[in-house]
Amino acid sequence: MNIGNAIKQVREHFGVSQVELSKKTGLSQTAISQMEKGPKQPSKSSIEKICKAFDIPIAILYVMGMQESDVSVSKKNDFEKLYPAMKDFAIQMIGKRKSKILQ
Repeated sequence: MNIGNAIKQVREHFGVSQVELSKKTGLSQTAISQMEKGPKQPSKSSIEKICKAFDIPIAILYVMGMQESDVSVSKKNDFEKLYPAMKDFAIQMIGKRKSKILQ
């Protein structure tokens, strides 16, 4: 699971800087940078703050953060078939939203 990469994708989708996200969420810019780059795993509370700032369901970040390594060997075939459509759907969901952060 790479939630940090998903956070970065969503943030860039909305054209928001780490500093702007920091101001909206109360999380430090350093913490956001560390989450996106991977040394720091975001807490549930941080994920909730970020999703609230972007007005997106938490499930979007989890879907976008999924990786093949998260799936058991017996389910890899199913993952390879389903994941592209799931990720496309998640991207479409955020594409139709106006982020609160931009208001």
